[in-house]
Amino acid sequence: FALNMLMDRSIACVTLTGPAGTGKTLLAVAAALQQSLGPKSAYRKIIYVRNVHTVGKELGFLPGNLEEKAAPLMGPLLDSVNFLKDDKEGEVDKLVGWADNSKIQLMASAFVRGRTFRKAFVICDECQNMTTHELKTILTRLDGDSKIVLLGDVDQADIKLKPEDDGLIRVVGAFRDDAMFGSIDLIKSERSKLAQIVAEKL
Repeated sequence: FALNMLMDRSIACVTLTGPAGTGKTLLAVAAALQQSLGPKSAYRKIIYVRNVHTVGKELGFLPGNLEEKAAPLMGPLLDSVNFLKDDKEGEVDKLVGWADNSKIQLMASAFVRGRTFRKAFVICDECQNMTTHELKTILTRLDGDSKIVLLGDVDQADIKLKPEDDGLIRVVGAFRDDAMFGSIDLIKSERSKLAQIVAEKL
């Protein structure tokens, strides 16, 4: 069901929720690569958006430019691309970057305002930490030829949001009857038995 929604161009926004290890990012990246690479691709590029909330205590000031500061947060995308692609010739490093002309463009959510995503497959990860205002800002960036996937685990939010500010839950509820939106909650961890047990009991 998730892959059908991800591959269906009539569904402009897909939300995939569920515990850690259920394959949310992997499914989204697989669908994005399938539809964005090659001469007959439906989308011109993939844009991977993350916010900068971290697990536990903040690290404080980090040296370096934006790319160096945010690079560790882009690990889930790189893990998925490397898993899906047999990268013997270092192609992944050539595909992924921060520049607008990168085939897979990395982007911090704080810098999406004013942008227009044209013919792009957008993956917005860790949405459980995004407010309604933040998600509205991101969702209104897409042109008519783009698609967005919102990923998140509502049980692993790193910030406490009021119900009216919880962007991911509000998007799922507000558009559940709209044909342009699709939502699925994954429940079984595919990462490992350990991940499944921890997700259920902690």
